Amino acid sequence: MIEMKKDKLEDAYIQRPEGDPTAKLNSTGFGMQEVVKAEKEMGQSKMENPPLHSENMSKSGKPKIKGVSLTELFTPEQVRQHITGLRQWVGQSKAKAEKNQAMEHSMSENSCQLCAVEKLTFEPPPIYCTPCGARIKRNAMYYTVGAGETRHYFCIPCYNEARGDTIVVDGSALPKARMEKKKNDEETEEWWVQCDKCEAWQHQICALFNGRRNDGGQAEYTCPNCYIEEVERGERVPLPQSAVLGAKDLPRTILSDHMEQRLFAKLKQERQDRARLQGKSYDEVPGAEALVIRVVSSVDKKLEVKPRFLEIFQEENYPAEYPYKSKIGYLEYCKKRGFTSCYIWACPPLKGEDYILYCHPEIQKTPKSDKLREWYLSMLRKAAKENIVVDLTNLYDHFFVSTGECKAKVTAARLPYFDGDYWPGAAEDMIYQLQQEEDGRKQHKKGTMKKTITKRALKASGQTDLSGNASKDLLLMHKLGETISPMKEDFIMVHLQHACTHCCILMVSGNRWVCKQCKNFQLCDKCYDAERKREDRERHPINQKDKHTLYPVEITGVPDDTKDKDEILESEFFDTRQAFLSLCQGNHYQYDTLRRAKHSSMMVLYHLHNPTAPAFVTTCNVCHLDIETGQGWRCETCPDYDVCNTCFQKDGGIDHPHKLTNHPSNDRDAQNKEARQLRVMQLRKMLDLLVHASQCRSPHCQYPNCRKVKGLFRHGMLCKVRASGGCLLCKKMWYLLQLHARACKESECSVPRCRDLKEHMRRLQQQSDSRRRAAVMEMMRQRAAEVASNS
Repeated sequence: MIEMKKDKLEDAYIQRPEGDPTAKLNSTGFGMQEVVKAEKEMGQSKMENPPLHSENMSKSGKPKIKGVSLTELFTPEQVRQHITGLRQWVGQSKAKAEKNQAMEHSMSENSCQLCAVEKLTFEPPPIYCTPCGARIKRNAMYYTVGAGETRHYFCIPCYNEARGDTIVVDGSALPKARMEKKKNDEETEEWWVQCDKCEAWQHQICALFNGRRNDGGQAEYTCPNCYIEEVERGERVPLPQSAVLGAKDLPRTILSDHMEQRLFAKLKQERQDRARLQGKSYDEVPGAEALVIRVVSSVDKKLEVKPRFLEIFQEENYPAEYPYKSKIGYLEYCKKRGFTSCYIWACPPLKGEDYILYCHPEIQKTPKSDKLREWYLSMLRKAAKENIVVDLTNLYDHFFVSTGECKAKVTAARLPYFDGDYWPGAAEDMIYQLQQEEDGRKQHKKGTMKKTITKRALKASGQTDLSGNASKDLLLMHKLGETISPMKEDFIMVHLQHACTHCCILMVSGNRWVCKQCKNFQLCDKCYDAERKREDRERHPINQKDKHTLYPVEITGVPDDTKDKDEILESEFFDTRQAFLSLCQGNHYQYDTLRRAKHSSMMVLYHLHNPTAPAFVTTCNVCHLDIETGQGWRCETCPDYDVCNTCFQKDGGIDHPHKLTNHPSNDRDAQNKEARQLRVMQLRKMLDLLVHASQCRSPHCQYPNCRKVKGLFRHGMLCKVRASGGCLLCKKMWYLLQLHARACKESECSVPRCRDLKEHMRRLQQQSDSRRRAAVMEMMRQRAAEVASNS
């Protein structure tokens, strides 16, 4: 079996030739289906170069690589269950499932021997126009061009609107002459693999085959049917579970342990309740077993505040950046960490778009906002019963409305600011509109802005002045409030600690002064001291003759800070939601059927255990090509000096002064914790070197490999071919620059193109957020129209 190696994260694969099921394939290009040699020819070439048998080789002459298919870890019964599951087509519509099941009775030599179906195609990844962010529809025409490692797409309207010979994107002028006109109708067939024993063909997904472990196409593969026969004849035994690293082998954290223990306790309780209701013993009822929870990304980041919003609050020292921890936490754990509140925007994903997992089952419905909101609220009500949540409200009621005895200022500076949320993006658009309106008024009459705000509105908001920025703040809150009010229930505010009735700040230390006669009245120490100094008529309860006594309740068990005791966990693939989606889309890791979800999960785990791509770890220093796993030679003296097999065979390494040794398989190296940590450390060193080289001005710098990276910088400036034209050095440079930009927290970074790349990622995120906001507004418009028509 010969497989084609694709750049970076795209999986190696083999396309089975049409017709003759025994024909072999030599793939020479992505998506090509060419029969290059028949088995007879391949057999002749094998005879001319007979394999050398050794203790590391199988009978077929291929390396004994363990676990190239996950089924090698299964018992025969588990394999049979897996094959049965494949033919049930879980996740597909009833019509499609019945059609595929019917093929089982008409299997031909061209059918997959496991699922019984012939050709299966992947879902085409979505394509978005770079300038306008609109999704390019299926079968529509578009233009495309590569820029570095980034590919840009242009819908026909945007292409035509750009007068002249170029289109400017992220500061770069892209010539129209280089752009290729295409139709969005491409299809990619699922990859095949051939058994080395019976020579039957199966889909790689059906076989749970990992092409990344295929050592240059030379790993021996035994199909599930032959595997069952060999195990039952006593010729082999299933591999131990440790042969392929799984979820349990990922690092544990305090958070993952907390969540796992809680999950197990709840599952045990549920199983006991079921047993009691059915009148059976605990062991007689089935339960969920072997579940694993791991944290895969926990990193410190900085969230940049949008420029127009920041300008309004520049006099109030509003932070330009918010440090935050990117982690999907758990409320109880977060409360123990010292967090006081949680904010949830119950916004369902857009129809036809994916949020986290790529491609959902056809039978899975996209929930409407009311269903999704109720799902969140039911979970939060359970948390309230366990005293984890102390209060539930919404963004509008908590921040936009000053009611009762609340004395907090109504200002946008108090709103929770999160990346990708509805209101920060909407606020930027509104501030721009306000500025446009103000500029228009200034041309006619000065001072109109101030007169648009009444003294009553000013007093109600808690504002004390009518300066330009204060009035903009008030107008912004008014406009935002009008927009959010109709859908306020979708913006859920969760309080993990009690909020002071006067200042609305959540209390974490000192005393909480409660009124036993009123249900929800409580003050912090500061507001209680101010309350005691007020005149009787202004004290609680206001406008009542009899005043209530407040009693202190000591606040305990809240940490002084929210410092995380877990170590930093970095993952290129889980750094953002979009990064994980890109990994899955680029490699066709789909979750629309059970068979694909199993294979995709297996491959995601492989990437997690092998976090460092070989794009820069193993590159031939002679021809600059990537070196396939286990197929190169390394210098034992020089750091990062590698030579591929082709270049080594040309001169036997005599052009290098030191001894070169054969590469061990990177995949097998990575199958232990120490090797994984080493590879992560190599990546960090490389990124540190990138930053150093961008700042270094010394022509004789002794920092290891500094001059080499500077040389890459110079090459990038002078190269006429570029990464888009196939320059391998440029491609590797772009890979490192993108890796750096994703992790960089510096606003004024000196690394070349860092700011451009961050701006590109920001724009993609902004377009995604704009699509979500537009969809929400359209949904609200339809809702209002329905209400109007019904009334």
